[in-house]
Amino acid sequence: MRELPLQRISRRRLAVGAAWSAPVIALAAAAPTVAASGPPISVPLTPANWTVSASGTAAAGGYNWNASPPYFNTDGDPALSSTYKVTITTPINVIAGKTYTFVIGYALTWWNALDAKGSASVNGATLSPTITTNGVSGTGNIRINGTFSVTYTATTTGTINFGLTVEITSTATVTQGDDIRWTSLSYTSN
Repeated sequence: MRELPLQRISRRRLAVGAAWSAPVIALAAAAPTVAASGPPISVPLTPANWTVSASGTAAAGGYNWNASPPYFNTDGDPALSSTYKVTITTPINVIAGKTYTFVIGYALTWWNALDAKGSASVNGATLSPTITTNGVSGTGNIRINGTFSVTYTATTTGTINFGLTVEITSTATVTQGDDIRWTSLSYTSN
């Protein structure tokens, strides 16, 4: 094997080499940002992807998963003078400094006297806006399908717990509350 003689590298040659490598280093540093952006990511509303927690006492109903089409329904009516609250959570990976926009699909059903309130949260902190059924007593089954969006800016890189909550508070004489069905969740980042 032939050995090549060692050459002395001048400061000028070193500076030229560093100048040519700077754009490559800058491009490599920007790559994770580009890779994290893109089309919306959908999170299926199935029991495999979410954890359910409920608090309060339901006098009737509760919550359930539907397989096809997939959705999560809360139709619990709280006991007298109490609040019934159901939250589903799912882990989502985030990157520090990025803002995430979550689009939540819902179906509001009302015909009872008590409003159901729906909200989204990150690590238990409620995000704005929230939704309500604006309950109306009467006959019939009124259903409104729609979406609402919330944003969250990550302060650290890691996993957050994204939650969807339905809450119904009864009075001393009325327990029948409206229903909220979570139908979809997708998100983007920038």
